[in-house]
Amino acid sequence: MKKVSGTSSTVGEQKNSCMYTVMEKYCRDKNMNTGLFLLDMATGHGKTHNVLNLIFELAHESAFDRKKIVFCTTLLKNLPEDELQKRFADCGEEKLFEQKYIKLESYKDMLMHNMTDAVIGMIPSDIQNLQEFKQIRNAISFLKSSAAFNNPQARKGTEDLLRDEYEPNFRRAVKRLFKKAFRKEPAVVKRNILKSDPEWKWVGKLYPSIFLCEKQIVMLSVKKFLLQNDDFVSPSTALYSSDMMRGAIVFIDEFDATKDTVLDTIIENSLKDKVDFIGIFKDIYAGLTHTQLQRTLLESSQKRLESQYAEKRPGDLVEQARASAEQIYKEYSLQFNLKTEADGEEKNNFMFQDHSFVNILDRKKKYANVISCVDEHVNSIYFSDRKGVGEGEYQIDKLLSKVEGFIIYFCNMVRILADNYCQVKNERKRDNQDDFTFEEAVNTVLDAFNISQENQAYLVRRVLTGTPAKREIEANAQFDLSFYENGFRYFSFEDSNLHDMKSKIMQVAFDTTPEKILLKLCSSAKVIGISATATIPTVLGNYDLDYIKAKLANHFVAPAKDEIRQLREEFEKGNKGYVDKIETVAEIFPELDENQYSSAEEWKLWLPVFQTKDVCEAEEYAQEAHNYIQRKIGDDKKGNLYDVKRYIRVCLAYRRFLENQDIRSFLCIMNRHVKANASYNKEDLGKLLNMVRTVFRMQGDAYDGDCRVEILAGDGFDETKKRVLKDLATGKKIFVLTVYQTVGVGQNLQYKIPDEIKSGIVSSNDFPARAEKDFDAIYLDKPTNVIVNTSQPFCDNTFEEYLWQTMFLYEGDEISRNEMIGYIRNAFRHFATGTSKPSGESTEQSCRSTRLSSTKMIIQAIGRICRTNQKQKKVYIFAEHDIRNALDLDICDGRLLNPEFLSLIDAVKDMESKSIQCADIVRRADRISERANRLIHRKFLNGSWTPSSMEQWEKMRKYVLAHPTLATDDCSNNEFGRNMYIDFPSVGNQLHYSQENDFSNISISFESDVAHFRKVSEQDVQLDRLMTSYDFRSFFEENGYATEFASNDRIMCPPIYNNIYKGALGEVLGKHIFESYVGLSVEKITDPAIFELFDCKIGNTKVFVDFKHWKPSYAVDADEYLQKIKDKAVACGAECIIVANLIMEEKHKKYSDIRSITSNDNSLKVLVVPALVLDRSDVVEVNSKAVMAVRKCVDEYAD
Repeated sequence: MKKVSGTSSTVGEQKNSCMYTVMEKYCRDKNMNTGLFLLDMATGHGKTHNVLNLIFELAHESAFDRKKIVFCTTLLKNLPEDELQKRFADCGEEKLFEQKYIKLESYKDMLMHNMTDAVIGMIPSDIQNLQEFKQIRNAISFLKSSAAFNNPQARKGTEDLLRDEYEPNFRRAVKRLFKKAFRKEPAVVKRNILKSDPEWKWVGKLYPSIFLCEKQIVMLSVKKFLLQNDDFVSPSTALYSSDMMRGAIVFIDEFDATKDTVLDTIIENSLKDKVDFIGIFKDIYAGLTHTQLQRTLLESSQKRLESQYAEKRPGDLVEQARASAEQIYKEYSLQFNLKTEADGEEKNNFMFQDHSFVNILDRKKKYANVISCVDEHVNSIYFSDRKGVGEGEYQIDKLLSKVEGFIIYFCNMVRILADNYCQVKNERKRDNQDDFTFEEAVNTVLDAFNISQENQAYLVRRVLTGTPAKREIEANAQFDLSFYENGFRYFSFEDSNLHDMKSKIMQVAFDTTPEKILLKLCSSAKVIGISATATIPTVLGNYDLDYIKAKLANHFVAPAKDEIRQLREEFEKGNKGYVDKIETVAEIFPELDENQYSSAEEWKLWLPVFQTKDVCEAEEYAQEAHNYIQRKIGDDKKGNLYDVKRYIRVCLAYRRFLENQDIRSFLCIMNRHVKANASYNKEDLGKLLNMVRTVFRMQGDAYDGDCRVEILAGDGFDETKKRVLKDLATGKKIFVLTVYQTVGVGQNLQYKIPDEIKSGIVSSNDFPARAEKDFDAIYLDKPTNVIVNTSQPFCDNTFEEYLWQTMFLYEGDEISRNEMIGYIRNAFRHFATGTSKPSGESTEQSCRSTRLSSTKMIIQAIGRICRTNQKQKKVYIFAEHDIRNALDLDICDGRLLNPEFLSLIDAVKDMESKSIQCADIVRRADRISERANRLIHRKFLNGSWTPSSMEQWEKMRKYVLAHPTLATDDCSNNEFGRNMYIDFPSVGNQLHYSQENDFSNISISFESDVAHFRKVSEQDVQLDRLMTSYDFRSFFEENGYATEFASNDRIMCPPIYNNIYKGALGEVLGKHIFESYVGLSVEKITDPAIFELFDCKIGNTKVFVDFKHWKPSYAVDADEYLQKIKDKAVACGAECIIVANLIMEEKHKKYSDIRSITSNDNSLKVLVVPALVLDRSDVVEVNSKAVMAVRKCVDEYAD
């Protein structure tokens, strides 16, 4: 470790901090180079302080010299830049700080802050004469003027232009000139030019981010972390996914809150990539079929020739893509345009796709069909209640699936060609030339196919953000069927007079997710997530931590038990003043239930506000307030009742503010802002608050000095906040009205202690007293709209946000698939027509994640008054009556929570909601089963077998035979176990289920009932009886197969049980009997063309075997079976088929009904054996009659 000159004052403190120690331990752990460490610590207990101490220390150690140390948070203004700089300054290391540190701002903000007169003076005249420069200079001049301050609308419009158009255009223009001037110079020379050349060093002054690679400590917002960073030399990359993150230390402040920022960025970027899906396919098809590529692009690089891919020539990949595109083009007659049938009515038609399609069609039709009309030269799209099955008809989802699969293949091909071309160029470059980059190669390849500029930009982004083509995908990866891994997309059918001859099928695809981005970062860097609510397990207000833990396995780190104990001791030490110095007073406001009053008595809702000793006066004031607001809101009393109640709650909070003399600062947090020209507005609220103040001053019960109300909202937030905190520091009494979204996370509202109250201030601990104090009181409305409110019109990107929230809840097993589809359909109809679903609580609103998100919001909101150790002797927490329904009390157990929040919990804990854990597990089980069924049928049974899929199929069969049940610990690095096995509420070894339509609709239960009469169990499959045979048990033990369904945490889902386990059990025991008892040589079927048509083949004969594991009551008719398997037999060249069921109880006389039948042309014989094994109650033994019948049959066909 390097010695630090002039030790910072933090050094002594950090040695005594357990928080510092646990983070330091993780950062220094040489056995773990990547991963995620989460640390919950309540607001006000030094999270940022300790992180900065650690950053300061690590920045002085040679072991971390080449590692980036990153600090990011949701709000750029919350970056603790000054505090970190002070640590260096205290050691006399201001220059070292300047050398190591950079704050990455948006490009717009860089221009706003850095385009000074001095920098402009450095810019050459030819640059200043550019139109692009004049645009940014004029925009910045306006934004810095008083005219912009006085005209918010013009200011916002100019900011948008500067951010979205002027700045990017200017930067591109400068880069073109720079690249033209120094095209042949290597990257290191270019960077030196930008740093020292008088003609160009102004670029670095204007855009400090170009020197990011030289800086060690980086502070930035989460959004900037996700966006491309342009250094004018190398291809732009997002910092989170760049090579600079390898081995980096990344601190994420307010960790859980960053998910919303990441999601907003994903939505914003995906909406920019809305594409004409069939149009892009046709563009690629034209490029493939009408373009002759240069040979250089098709040559294999030397590196490729020396690799395992030497035989796979780039040209072959292009030909395969061309053939695939040609097949799709012809199969779906794409020489004709697609056009929806018109009947003069407006239509709104959509298709949603996760792992299957959901149609949302006009007039609630079920199917989107296409019929190719050759005479009319058009593919006519029509919507119907039936599937199109006629000649030339198909469902459009089949076309979309084929096109999506092709585009995935094409993008993989482009990656391979680009990677190869990169190698070719770099193998042939001169010594002074820069490496040809992969991004340049991708653009080159796509440009060679003459793809349109718009579609090329889309494909470039898709190629660059996709999975590298050469990466060896783990065997388990294919079983991650989650929405987090695969995303979702939707299609809209769009008609317009601008393209009247065709309908465009526009796709919006969300191919990445916040969880996927976090995992990407954690695979390169050590990430430390810090927040008061970092580990709250909500899929709405946090990353899905269960999923993240499962994917990261032992790279997901939490404090050890002894560290948790030390953290708690340290936390309690920080709160010791609450034991005897500080009293927390929590009050839940009375319920405002209009149902207890008649319409004529609704004024009584106001009584809690005006309650005085004189009942008559109280009633008079209540009626006055009621009558005033009713006149203002009009006749729609029911529709505006929510707003009436908001007025009452604010007035009640204001009354508490007035009647408690020791409350100088009051933070009133509502769930909705007051708005102009709305039923809940600033003007009416002001009059009601004045009424409250007047009444209580007359009563002599209220503070009679100067006090005022301030509203903290988005517009002018910073100016208002600054003014409020300044006035509070002078002793003013202020009631601040705001909402959760404005101050809920990361806002610092502490202020300097006024001289007049210093004597009454106490400290919450023995740490050095701060010069600032927190607000004295807080009111908390019940958080609402955690889920996007679909009873109101969608605005901005709230439609897409709602789709995401619904998918989060589905993936979190909090709603069923049917519920998810219902919500998705309603959302699309609401989006298309503006109609809304009826108001009222839906399943989504009662989900645990919704409640946990509300809990998280409340914890964070209370944290706004917990940032210092300087308090009044009483701290007040007020809350709406219904807040009890927004709190999940279970989550409080064992967490380090501030006394203010615990005081609120104590006030509502008797209203704890009923646990719904079991319901969550059942929904998760249903989802796992549905997805497993789709995987089995789509990837295996209904597809074309390949050597790879055959190998995977065999591995799955062996796995389930060995593991019919699983322990949770066995799933940590096991995607198959995690995604194909079902959790028990408590350990078990069987489950019940019902199924319809060949397992496409499955319902799980852990108890038997009329509906769930089917079972997954060893008794159902008769394993318990089979294992009474010493021979069978020995055979199973020798091969590592389970001899029982052991009680465990998980059990295979019904589709795996029915389609894989039962067949595998019948087959392995059937083969064993044929080999050991009948004396036959049994061969595996290895030809993909006939794999799984039958189970095996007998020696050198043309006899094939189909092993079965039927129920005892099931009987097969040989004649019927013969008709069914004729085509399969012909495909195999079979002369005889043996259908052999594994086991039957002797009491079922069918066991002896061994029959054979021959086809009319004598080309095929079928032998049906009802039981290879007889269960005789007291003993299980091989059926000797079956053995003889099989032997005799095979002998007839032996060579």
